[in-house]
Amino acid sequence: MSGQPPLYDVILGVAHTQADPGCSAGSIVEHAWSESATQACAWALAAGFWKVNILREEDPSSNEALRRKVKQANRLGSVIAVEIHLNAAVYRDDDNREQTNPHPRGPLVLAWGTSELGMSAARAVLRSLTTRPGGDGFNQGVARLPDPKYGRKGWVEDTACPAIIVEAGFVTNADDLAWLESQGSAEWVGAAVARALCLWLGETDRARFADGKPSAL
Repeated sequence: MSGQPPLYDVILGVAHTQADPGCSAGSIVEHAWSESATQACAWALAAGFWKVNILREEDPSSNEALRRKVKQANRLGSVIAVEIHLNAAVYRDDDNREQTNPHPRGPLVLAWGTSELGMSAARAVLRSLTTRPGGDGFNQGVARLPDPKYGRKGWVEDTACPAIIVEAGFVTNADDLAWLESQGSAEWVGAAVARALCLWLGETDRARFADGKPSAL
């Protein structure tokens, strides 16, 4: 309905920066792909009357920039924070040690902290991502952060609301890369994440009002 106020706030973070673009292979560069996916997610959520806040990290080497990002995220009072990434089978952790993922294909969704809301959101997003056109449903599952094998995940670790990291696929896997390079893949992922968040929040609201009285998120 025209003029309807936003129902919920969401924080969407764009992965990496132009100076630190993340993983890459073929024609795919993580930062640029994440920007496209994030914009698609924002458009879809805004169409559903969500208030969307997109946060970008100006300087990945600056702790002050990270603190500003977290402070802004917490001030917004959003119900969830989401950052969309791509993955690589071989990567370096925070101690610059090379790590290898033993099952290098398919999406992975990480939830920060002990909140069951974060894990339920992660599961909802993973279900949506496994419906990828032409895919076989193979995935890395969901995991809870912090976990040393996944390294530090930046600003989402310090947000007050539930937070998830979406790893949409592996640029080091030929099948994943071929799909990621196909036209509209980033837009499909963004829309799939938005669709999952809407379903998740609908389920959360039904649970909150189950006894006739709303409880806090």
